[in-house]
Amino acid sequence: LEHSCALSDLMDQKEAAAAAGVDAVENLHARKAAAGNAGETAGDADSSAAGNGADNDGGNAEDAADAEGSTGDAASDTGSTSSAHRQPNPLEDIVNGFAKVASDTVAAMATQAAAIAKEARKIANGGVGVTGATAGSAADESDDAVYYEAEGVVYETVDFDGNDDSAYVDPEPEAVDVDAPEADTDGKISVDIATASTTPFKTRTPSYMKKPPVPSQDKIDREISCDVLVIGTCTAGIPAVLAAAEEGAEVIGIDKGKSYGWVPASQDFGVINSKIQQELGIKWAPKSDIVQALLRNMDYRPNPLKLNYWYDHSGETFDWMIEGADYSVLPSSIGEVPKGNFIRPKFFPPLEGYDYHNEEFPYFHGSLMTLPGAYWLLEHTAHKAEAAGARFMFGMYGEQLITDDNGRVIGAYAHDDEGRYTRFNVRKGVVLTCGDFAGNKAMVADIAPHASQFENFFGRRDTKGNQSNTGDGHIMAMWAGAALDNGPFAPQTHHMGGPLGVDPFLLVNSKGKRFMNEDVPGQTFQNQLIGQPKGYAWQIVDDDWRTELEAMPAGHGYVNHYLTPEEADSMPWIFKTPFLGYTSDVYFKGEKPVPFYKPIDFEVNSIEEAAEKMEVPYETLKAEIDRYNELCDNGADVDFGKKASRMFPVRKPPFYITKFDKTGMLVINGGIKTDVETHALTAEDEVVPGLYMAGNDMGGIFSCEYPVTVAGLSMGSAITFGRLAGTNAARGI
Repeated sequence: LEHSCALSDLMDQKEAAAAAGVDAVENLHARKAAAGNAGETAGDADSSAAGNGADNDGGNAEDAADAEGSTGDAASDTGSTSSAHRQPNPLEDIVNGFAKVASDTVAAMATQAAAIAKEARKIANGGVGVTGATAGSAADESDDAVYYEAEGVVYETVDFDGNDDSAYVDPEPEAVDVDAPEADTDGKISVDIATASTTPFKTRTPSYMKKPPVPSQDKIDREISCDVLVIGTCTAGIPAVLAAAEEGAEVIGIDKGKSYGWVPASQDFGVINSKIQQELGIKWAPKSDIVQALLRNMDYRPNPLKLNYWYDHSGETFDWMIEGADYSVLPSSIGEVPKGNFIRPKFFPPLEGYDYHNEEFPYFHGSLMTLPGAYWLLEHTAHKAEAAGARFMFGMYGEQLITDDNGRVIGAYAHDDEGRYTRFNVRKGVVLTCGDFAGNKAMVADIAPHASQFENFFGRRDTKGNQSNTGDGHIMAMWAGAALDNGPFAPQTHHMGGPLGVDPFLLVNSKGKRFMNEDVPGQTFQNQLIGQPKGYAWQIVDDDWRTELEAMPAGHGYVNHYLTPEEADSMPWIFKTPFLGYTSDVYFKGEKPVPFYKPIDFEVNSIEEAAEKMEVPYETLKAEIDRYNELCDNGADVDFGKKASRMFPVRKPPFYITKFDKTGMLVINGGIKTDVETHALTAEDEVVPGLYMAGNDMGGIFSCEYPVTVAGLSMGSAITFGRLAGTNAARGI
């Protein structure tokens, strides 16, 4: 429907431009007569083309506009002088097969525009074809569409929505025979539009895909050569630099930040069977169980071979990075916090009685938390890379890749804060590890529109103080010929709930109605929450909540353990790291604020008082709670299917109410199409030689939504494939 409206708008614009087209053609011939063969410019010709600048046979420019603007007619009627023509119904076209309209008829329209523009230039040049016209030629002010050609690429700029977007026509369109135009009796030129063949096209080229010009020589401050260039030095990039250096390559890592990159508050590494985990006694489930659970959680869209590789190699990659670092290891999740750097196993030992086989959304225990944050592990890895001969350059903004005539990536241009360029000449390969694109609103709207509603609170900044996750690697790779992965891309929108996390207690929406099976993890819960009226919900528990926690599921966002006031006082460190699955009255009620820990919103003694506080109808809320209690008593949630073992009635006052608002977004997982060996691929699955991807620049690991099946999977896979990309780039394979 959206495309139909766009086509309808386009046709309206073309009709409005028809009259202007008549004047444009007449003016063109007048200028030609006055200026001879040399006085006209390609811009004038484009001005003519914008108004549908040539008639087919009858000399009527309005019929030419019909030929170019109508989705139904391939050409205007030969010899006709009537302005009447068929107005197609876009909605009817949808019913009859919109794909054919888009691929055939509309493409023909764009090709016709190219032929008309080319013919008009010949008129301006005395019949000599123009091959190097300047892109962006001016059009008459009345025109809504501008056609221009640059080095054989025909573009159409159509202002559907006020944004400067361009339609793209195949860079090598099939030739249209316009080399020998014939003059009609009135001196005008006839173009055989009917012979124009259709070409593939993309309806819109978004602004972020408009490649800047190659820096002129006077702007290039220096040239540097190396074997491997890594652009982006964060979770995936730093291991890539170290791996390439250990292969004996001359490697440079550049980043637009002030120092080695790391994402504030990131600490979880989802790695399998590292030495630390083995020493702690952490036993992972079989590969098939974990990988299949991940695939189910992501609609079976990721590449299973990549998840297999992560399972097999993430633990050894973590060991490789942490070797030689100064840290201590806690024996369990609630061990007392030591001084300095330390490792905390997440949700370990596992919750007693928890069996992932019985869960709709299983969680696998044993991920490692690098505390106080991931920065110390990444810095340690970077220092090892420097000791191996690698070089880091900060405040360097990677702008575009350099390719040779065969499409091989042989370098990159980068600039500093003052706009001074460095040309990097690369002998073996470039690794792109620039991070995700959640900070680029144009990219989000274009390729992950479902994520546009979330506010991104990515903490890393470049040297100018701007958010750094702007999709630089995705864009540079696409400019070099790589293709985006199929998607849909996965926003990280973990909802962590309230003082009881996202434990599956009763939830009602802003109208007081229950709306879901509450027994889902926070990432999945957010999917339902955003579809509710006003986008928020209320969690309601009664005074028995303390004894009900151990029946709740384990994992990301859940709370399973209640500490008495005395226990909480004896273990104050337990709340210094949020989301460990513990709570106590003082934290539950907000008497002792904890960072990232939301207390209840209010405590009430009756359902009537709760309804008043929640601003929902009392009758509605009471009916919903009565129904929920009835389901709990019957031991079967026939309304939404929640497990009977997690159905607890709401009867005993006081009642505690917590508001769940829409959460924010960390990153968007998903990137360029790659194979398991990290090579960037084209849309036809051909390798882009010399180009490697890792981290959130790499596609095929995440799709639809980010799974919390294994905590820290994003960082665990980033280091694993970052190491592989650096190794392969250094080896030239």
